[in-house]
Amino acid sequence: MTDDVDNVDDVDDKISSKNRFLQFVADFKGTFSNLISTVNEINDAFNEISNFITENIDTLLGAPLQLATACQRLIAAPARISQSVESRVNGYLQGYNNLLSDPQGDGTVDIKNQRVEKQLLLTGHLSGISEVYLFPDTDGIGFLTKDDAIESALNLASLYGEMQDFLDTQQANSLNDSLSNRFVVGDAVTQGIKNITSQTARDLLRLSFSLKQERILILDKWYNILDLCFKLYGTTDNDTLDFFIESNGLTGQTILQVPKGRSVVYYV
Repeated sequence: MTDDVDNVDDVDDKISSKNRFLQFVADFKGTFSNLISTVNEINDAFNEISNFITENIDTLLGAPLQLATACQRLIAAPARISQSVESRVNGYLQGYNNLLSDPQGDGTVDIKNQRVEKQLLLTGHLSGISEVYLFPDTDGIGFLTKDDAIESALNLASLYGEMQDFLDTQQANSLNDSLSNRFVVGDAVTQGIKNITSQTARDLLRLSFSLKQERILILDKWYNILDLCFKLYGTTDNDTLDFFIESNGLTGQTILQVPKGRSVVYYV
């Protein structure tokens, strides 16, 4: 009788884990589908990986290394798409923040499974964000300002600390569980993601020394847009002028005459 109950519990645990992974794939696709749809090659690879997971989930649950690899490939796919840093990072943060929730239940195999799954998916998301920061723009411009790079490095360090605190808490919360059901944060996982995030942060800080500094000027008189652009950048070529207009949100009448007292940003 006990064996029958154990078998039922084992089946239930696998079904629960299966449903969570399928939901994760669906949610992740929903978050990034619009962003990647413009690049056929990445879109096709993204769909291929997600289909592989969903169509083979029963087999993959019995092959955790293959399942982990497939999930990592899926999570990494959007990191280098031709979209802004903000849109890509926000996509990752949506999934990352959803994962920072306590597992449902107490002291069971399924609770341990939930914790292991969260460790896998959280580290995947943080690795994806790191890659976004390493490849900030596909147009070759990269980070524009020193502040952008420094802020990204600090954000990455903060996310790493938040994730590590969460996993450490999960480990502490499982100390009263039976030995077989205890969750232990993997040393290799911890060291791996620590290396990725710390190296990325160092690269960003190193990069910041070569980037421009944002400056703010409060206008002491009305300016013609061409005169103001030349005053700040020493040129009125189309690219510089377009960038100046866009970075200051100039529209309508302000494109022709920028009013006295308005603050404008420029980069040196």
